[in-house]
This record gives sequence, C-alpha cells and structure tokens, in this order.
Amino acid sequence: MLRKLQQHQRLIPFLTLIFAGAVCCSLVAFRIHHTDRFYFLFLIWNLFLAFIPYVISTYMVMRQEKFSLIKLLPFYFAWLLFFPNAPYILTDMLHLEARDEIGIWYDMGLILSFAITGLMIAYLSLIDIFEITKAKFNTITAWTLSLFNIIAGSFGVYIGRYLRYNSWDLVVCPKPLFLDIATRMIHPFDYPKTIGVTIIFSGILITGFILLQQLTARKEV
Repeated sequence: MLRKLQQHQRLIPFLTLIFAGAVCCSLVAFRIHHTDRFYFLFLIWNLFLAFIPYVISTYMVMRQEKFSLIKLLPFYFAWLLFFPNAPYILTDMLHLEARDEIGIWYDMGLILSFAITGLMIAYLSLIDIFEITKAKFNTITAWTLSLFNIIAGSFGVYIGRYLRYNSWDLVVCPKPLFLDIATRMIHPFDYPKTIGVTIIFSGILITGFILLQQLTARKEV
C-alpha cells in the first residue's frame, strides 16, 4: 500500500494528515489526563469520519486509469455521502465555552486543530475529484461538479449539525432523512437556517477551493 501511495505521489500528503491527526488526538489525550473529563473525545470520532472521503478519493485516483467511468461512479457517490463529515468539524467551534477545568485558550486551540485538519482533508479530497473529472471530461465539467459537491456538502453539514443525521442514516433510516430533505427542497423559504448555513459554508469552501487551485497552478508554472 505504501508503495502504491508513493507511486501516485500521495505518501507524503497521507503521512502529513496522519501526523496532523495524531497531534489533534494528543491534545485531547492531554486534556483528558489533565482534567479527568472526556468531553472532547467525540472530536476524534468526527476526525475519523472526515478521513473517509479522502481515503475514497485516494483510491479513486489510484484506480482511475484502470477503472471506467461507470466503475468510478459508485465510489464517487460513496465519497459524496461522506464528504460533509470533513468540513462538518468546523461547526464543532459551537462547543467552545469557558470551563473551570482548563483555560478556554486551550480548548480553542484544540478545536481549531481538528477543524483545520478536517478542512484540509475536505480540500484535498475535493481536488482529487476535480482532477479525476478533469481527466475524464474537461475543466468546465470539473469546476461545475466541484461547485455542486461543495453546495451539496454544505447542505450535508446543515443536515448533520441541526437535523442530527449521520452519513449511514441514508441506509439505516432513509425515510425520515428523505422526508426532511424533500420538505426543505419543496419549501426552502420556510427554513431560513437551512439556506443560511448552506450559503455561508458554500461561500467559505468555494473561496478556499479557488485559492488553493490558484496556488497550485502558480506552483506548477
């Protein structure tokens, strides 16, 4: 596996993300040791979920030359299903508040470390899907699909944070999930929070994605 990652120039980015994840987990471990409280343990689970879309997109990149578009589609839909878990960690900033057991500055750094790592994972997997789409089709299609992925992912962040659905609920309890989504699609203006969260997150993610694309293009030049 490591050899395959190296062949596709993905070993260093993958190890860097693992290192970043280890740093995040270390911050949680120190907090637990210092306070004897397990409050932020859920961040480790959220970060694990955030890695799933990157693992899927990495597999797609390594197989895109051997797989036809039809064979790649199931992996894309699986990626899209789990993609919101990566930017979702940004919303964990809502858990930041002053607590007696440790300084708020520590909790802020802890949550930010998870949020930044999750955001980087989101962008790396987005770039993977962009490059695959560009290779299979063209640049315009790649940008169009990227915008759709970001908007859909931002809507997924809302579903996860405020409706409390998980990615696997599409299989476990699809009926209430589809009902809630359909209701908001049919009557969007009855749910201003849905529109607001989706627009704000889409704007943030699109801006960052464009910046990364420009920086990458400049590096290649």
